[in-house]
Amino acid sequence: MRRTNLPGHALRSEGKPYVLGALDQDRWVRSDYAGGGVALCECGTVSGWLYSDSARKRWHRDVHKAGVRAGLGSKET
Repeated sequence: MRRTNLPGHALRSEGKPYVLGALDQDRWVRSDYAGGGVALCECGTVSGWLYSDSARKRWHRDVHKAGVRAGLGSKET
C-alpha cells in the first residue's frame, strides 16, 4: 500500500485552481476561471499554471510530496 499522508502537506480545495489575489485580498485566492490556475499546498508551495484539477493533484502527489519525502522542498516548483 502506498503511503499518501504527509503531515503539513495537504492539497488545498482538492486541486481547485488558485490565482494571485489583488492588493486587498489574500496572496492566493480560489479562481472562478474554469480550469486554469496553480495548485496550493497547505505548506505554501505552489505549482506552475495547470489547466485541470487532476493535473494539480498529480503535481502535488508526483512532484511536491515526492520532493518533500526526498528532502527537497521549495516554495515554488
